[in-house]
Order: sequence, then structure tokens, then C-alpha cells
Amino acid sequence: MLVRNLLYFTCFTFIGSSSLLADSFNEMSIESTNRIKLSRNNNNINLTKKLTENINSDLIFSYYIADNETHSDFNESSENFTIQSVDDDLTIFKPNEIEWSLIENNESKNTDIKWIPVEKYNHPIINYSNINSLKNKRLRLRENLFNFKFLKIGSAVSTPETLGSEEIRIKIGQVSPVSNGYAKGTGNQNYLGSIDYGMGENFLFNIFYTDADDPLTKRIIKLETQPENRWSSYGTSLKWKFIKKPQYQIAIEGSLENWLVQSGGCAGTKCSFNTSNIFNSATSIVDNNNLIGSISLPIGFKYFSNLDLTISPKITFLPTSQSNKYGKGDFYGNNFGIGLGMTYTLINRLKTFSSYYLPLGDSKNSFDDNITFHKTSIYTLGANYSIDSRTNFQAFLSNGFGLSPATSILSIPSSDEILYGFNIIYSPSNFDNYYPFYYEESSTGKFFKGLSVSNNSFINSENSQLNLTYDVNGSWHSRFEKALSQRFIIDITTGEVDRAIDTKSSFKKYFAPGNTILRGGAKAILYSNNNNENLFTSSIRGSFGRVLAENKDGYFFGESINSYNFNEKIGFNINPKIGVSGSGDSIGVGTGLHWKILKKITLITETNIPVNNAETNFTFGIRFSHEESNKHIDLYSSNAFSFIDLGQLMKRDKNILGFNVGILF
Repeated sequence: MLVRNLLYFTCFTFIGSSSLLADSFNEMSIESTNRIKLSRNNNNINLTKKLTENINSDLIFSYYIADNETHSDFNESSENFTIQSVDDDLTIFKPNEIEWSLIENNESKNTDIKWIPVEKYNHPIINYSNINSLKNKRLRLRENLFNFKFLKIGSAVSTPETLGSEEIRIKIGQVSPVSNGYAKGTGNQNYLGSIDYGMGENFLFNIFYTDADDPLTKRIIKLETQPENRWSSYGTSLKWKFIKKPQYQIAIEGSLENWLVQSGGCAGTKCSFNTSNIFNSATSIVDNNNLIGSISLPIGFKYFSNLDLTISPKITFLPTSQSNKYGKGDFYGNNFGIGLGMTYTLINRLKTFSSYYLPLGDSKNSFDDNITFHKTSIYTLGANYSIDSRTNFQAFLSNGFGLSPATSILSIPSSDEILYGFNIIYSPSNFDNYYPFYYEESSTGKFFKGLSVSNNSFINSENSQLNLTYDVNGSWHSRFEKALSQRFIIDITTGEVDRAIDTKSSFKKYFAPGNTILRGGAKAILYSNNNNENLFTSSIRGSFGRVLAENKDGYFFGESINSYNFNEKIGFNINPKIGVSGSGDSIGVGTGLHWKILKKITLITETNIPVNNAETNFTFGIRFSHEESNKHIDLYSSNAFSFIDLGQLMKRDKNILGFNVGILF
């Protein structure tokens, strides 16, 4: 069922955007009309050219004038570059003969001016002596823009790589089981947030926080009730690369962390009863803070330009038991093992990675539904894609559940099964390489975001956008968006659906009316083409989150956002969408039209069309905003259940009036 629905979603995605990944492989097409005028000494050159240029996104152009020479150089960086010239008109204006005439002046003045004759056709000199050197430097710069360093391969295997001095890397990630298990929803999820900082060229400092608070994946056979469960870890690690050679390097890394382990009791959000725990027969909570740590010795080898290998012995210090006043029970204990890792560069932006951790001796890093502890190998297989020089996206499959250095060797509690995961990695200290090549006016001059159908009104790098929505039934939500680079935006959404809202959809429990919803997402632009001022832009967005109710139901939402602006007044969107949850998959297509009928007034019409397990809904709005303003207010009528992700594919029993306020800053 899941495979079939993903095929539906993929089909609609490529119908919406036939060139979705074109820009990723440098096939951006730009049309421009250039007029160049150069004046130097007594030579005037007027050059008017109408050019149709196919310029790849990694093209570097250099033009400058020194005192006695002009340098002009196009560097193709080993990419295709063509210029088609139509109706070229080159006219060279030569100066008229200079006529010297005597000015009568009876006064005599001393001067140091020396008049030296020059040739009539003196002209700037073009110097090509340094072109090869410049090309090599630019090629290396282009390659380094996407030369992503793997600090870890998966979570369990560390590499000897470090960041440059004062470089910063921020990572957020998540793992979740492919099958939702007893935890329902999207299963037992673990979340990660970490920051890496380069302390010189050979020292790496890291702080992190992880949290997993879902019930156990497998039903514990010998307990009357399924235990509540929470793992939360925070701490720091330090890596020192003490040997660095062209073909190998060696580092040592240590971590120290606090690991909160909770089992049983009433630990969930708004829980109403106590549950059993896995450590003794009582129903009261076991709540222990444990000091844990790890030491690893990663050794990296590089004998080929596109292949890196890593061997990483590792010792992990974990508690042997957990307890409360009613008794104690067994836990993992110390572990020792060896990790193997490999990264392979397929193309400049795309790298694959795999790792394997083998526990040795009597190490125990997993337990089953009978609370029997044993050891199991931890494996990971994934890919890293560089969206731009600042932002990387990783997707992977693994059976490793822990995301901190010390817990990374553990499988999912109560089971050993495949998990899917992702990481978003942001390097704010890196150069934003798309800034010179990719420019789009801020949404203030064009279109703001949609209501129930998203659009690609990307905000400029390092800017933010906030939207607040409220309807007459009392439902509300807010979304904050932050641009991390020219091509990547993250968002945080929170809201609440009023209890009075009625719907026939089976996905209502993921909104739990009357309870707070919290979601996080990210959007990346994949393709942009500006042809005769008609802008087509395609991006993808994904989000995870849950309702903060007793059952904490959550789901994944993804969409392909395809926007076409016919002109500065009319924009159209077609967006395939999918929601993946424990109750099944919901698939639909959103269409939206923004029409600026007056300078301050825009009409918005949106429709979400069901494909599988979804419902048709309509939204009509009127947007008020000054042409150059960074604020807007919308009045709308809609029967969409909610504008929050999966709610766009559901409908309520009647139309509701509401308003939406947005601001860019």
C-alpha cells in the first residue's frame, strides 16, 4: 500500500515539474540583454549586443581594469557554456584629429609638465599570462563549495575529520521505524539537535541534545500495560586529529553526557493513568539520570579521490541497571566494538555513505519484547546531497536508534528493526555560493505565501517570515520561516483546532481538537527558470511533528511545490501532496491562483483535489497589501479542515470565515 501511494505521489510530482532536478546538475537557462560601454584614453567603444545566454549556475566571470591593462576572462569550470548572438551591432568611434591652437597669454608661469607624444591608436593591453592559474584556482573553489566533510558516518561510526578554524555546523535530525509498531502514528521517534565548532584545524567541539518520548515499539509480553518510555540525552564531545597525512589520518574522540531514562508511570503529555515499567513489577515510574560516555579512535584512509574509508574502535560506558524504590532491573552495561565506514562521491553534490558497527565480547546493545538483552550489529546506508554550499540533506536507513555518541550503538528499545531517518545540516560560516548567481526579488514585490496551497515566494537569504491565522470558530495557527541560504528555508508551526469542528476524515486524531500541535519542516528550491520575466520555480518541502495530547499521534507530510508566475500580477501553483501516518497514507493535489487585480488587492483561489484517502476543499481569499510593503492581511472563507499540512487534504462540514496576517522581516 505504501509503495503504491509513493508511486502515485512521485508521478504527480514529475507531472508538476518535468525538470525538477535540472538545476542540481547546472542546467539553469538565463536570458539577458546586455549593453556594454567601455571608455579608455582616446578610444571609445560602444558595444550593443542582444544576447541569449545559456549560463550554468557555477559559471564564474571575472572582469577588471588595472592601470595599464584590461583583463577579461570567462571560466567555464569544465561545464558547457555557449553564447548565441543575434543582431550584433559593433560600432567603433574613433576620435577626430586633434587640432592644437595657440592661446594668447602674456603671463609667464613655471611648470613641471612634460609633454610626451603617444601613438594615435594606443589601446589597453589584454594580458593572458595568468589565465591558466586563475582557471585552476576557480575550479578548486567550485569543487570545495560542495566538498562536504563527514564528521560521522551514520551515528555509530566517527571519522577523523574536523572542521576548519571557527567553522560552525548545525544539525537537526530524526529516526523513526518503517513500521509504526505498538507506538502507533509514525512510531517511536528520536530527535537530534547538535552544534559542531572548529577549534583550530585539528580540534572539534560538539554539543548535542536528543529526545525520544514514545511508547515502546513492541508490546512487552509479560507486563499488563505497555510502558511509557523516554530517553533524553545531552552533553558534549571533543575530537583531536593528531596525525594528518595525505593518505591517512588518525583522531581520538571522547564524549560525556547525561542520559535520562524514564520507564512506566504517567510520563506522557496529558496522560491519565500509570503504566508498568520494564525494571520491576510496580506501575510507578523509574526515573534515572545516568552519567555516560564514550571513547573512539577513528582512523581514515584515502587512496582514491572519490572514496574514503574509516576504521573506528569504540568503548561505550552505559549503566548495568535502572531502579526506583520498588526494585531494579537489568540494563545494557558497558560496550566495546569496532566500526567500519565508507563514503563515495558519485557527483560533486551527491555522496553515498555506509557504516557497520560490530559489538564484541559480552557487549549488549539491544533488548526484545521479553526484556532479554543481547548484542546486535548496527548498520547504516544513506546519501548526502548538497543543496547549496551551506546546506546539506541526508537520508538513510539504519537499525541504530540512539543519536548521541554514547547511545548511538543501541537499537530501538524492545526491538531490532529498520528505521528511516534524515539530517539537515547547516553551515552558516560557509560562503553562500548562490548569492551571485541566483537572485529573485523579495516576496514584497511579488507574492506572499498561500493559505491552503503553498507557493515559492522565497524570502531572501537570512530573512524571516511570520504568519498568524485565526478563524471565527477559534482555530488558530502560526508559522515562522527562516531563510538559511538562497535555496533553503526552515519552518516551525504551532496551532490548535477548535473542538467544535466536525469532519468525516479518519485523520482527525492527528489534530486532536482542543490540543496544541507542534511541527517542524524545511523547504529547498530545486529548480528555477526565468524566461522573458516568467518565473517557474520548483521546490520540495517536508515536515514532521505531532499533537501534544495523551496519544501524541504524529505523521510525515511532504509536497512538491511548483509555481509559475505569468507576470507580476498572476501566479499559479500545482502541488502534489502526501501525508504518511499510522492510519494510512493521504494523497492529493493542490492548485492555487493569485491574481493582483489592483495595486493593493490580490484575489486568492485554492482547491485541494483528492487522489487517495483525501477530501476536496476550497479556499477563497482577498489579500490587502501595499505594492512595496512587507506586510499583508487576508480575509478568507474555507472548508479546509486546517491549513496545517495534512489538514489541507481534509475538509470540515461547513465554510468558515477567518483572517491571516503575514510579515517579512
